[in-house]
Amino acid sequence: MASTKPPTDSNIPFLTPITILPGQHILHLSPTPPTTHHISTLIGRTGSVLSVDTTSLSPSPPYPANVSFATSPLDNLAGPAFKKAYFDWIVCLQDFTGLKDPERAVESWTAFLKPGGKVVVAVAKPGEADGTWVKSEDSLQFALEAADLTVEKHFELPDAEGKAHYIVVAKKLSSSIKSSKGSGKARNIRHCGDPAASEAVARVKLRPAQDVLARLRHDPEYRIEEFVVGYVDRFKGFLEVPAGEWRDNSSDEEFVPMHRVAYFKRRGGEVVWHRGERVDRVFGSGAGQRVGR
Repeated sequence: MASTKPPTDSNIPFLTPITILPGQHILHLSPTPPTTHHISTLIGRTGSVLSVDTTSLSPSPPYPANVSFATSPLDNLAGPAFKKAYFDWIVCLQDFTGLKDPERAVESWTAFLKPGGKVVVAVAKPGEADGTWVKSEDSLQFALEAADLTVEKHFELPDAEGKAHYIVVAKKLSSSIKSSKGSGKARNIRHCGDPAASEAVARVKLRPAQDVLARLRHDPEYRIEEFVVGYVDRFKGFLEVPAGEWRDNSSDEEFVPMHRVAYFKRRGGEVVWHRGERVDRVFGSGAGQRVGR
């Protein structure tokens, strides 16, 4: 009988900080054979791994019976193998920076997660000359938060060859959680250290960035020239621009999609809307009370 024992893989250490349980269902994107084998061992006979790549995968070396395969673009998963609200984990330990629009890709992935399911992403820590949109842990976390996931863990971890990587683990909120208004300023859900408090902040529905921008532009209570927009540039990381100069029309040469907006703040520094912290002091949604001009 052919052996199913895989060779070693530098990606396997990225799974050590997370808990994959027997019986769980795993969507493994851009897989490597050793990592797929490792996951199949963790989930046992009652679990399953769906390994997805952009090209046809050859099941060699032989894979355990709980592993299946699918071919699909990673930014548009499609096919009969992809079951809605089915997977406990989505694992993407390489090629994440190759996605053309990572925020939209992750948002599409979440349709296949169970309520409470989680995503783990690993990205090599870039050097100063690397042409990648990931400049820090913040830019990677934002890509997941923009898909309405709650970041639970983030850290640096070396692979088996010693190269540092950013690792982020994020959770899909339970469908039973209902939106409600909170009060007071939210704590940063990425750093508060209390998973229950993190979910309580993140569960509150936030008015979208385009609504905030429209109000700053048209409500006489506000003067848009007093505000700044903070957003994520794929190649430069976090940038700011005066709110009055923001280009949100797709025909504009400097167009930036609204899902890249991270926050609005006054020129003096007061944050009035923050996607990651779920703060909205313009409409009073999220975890912040509305404040006027």
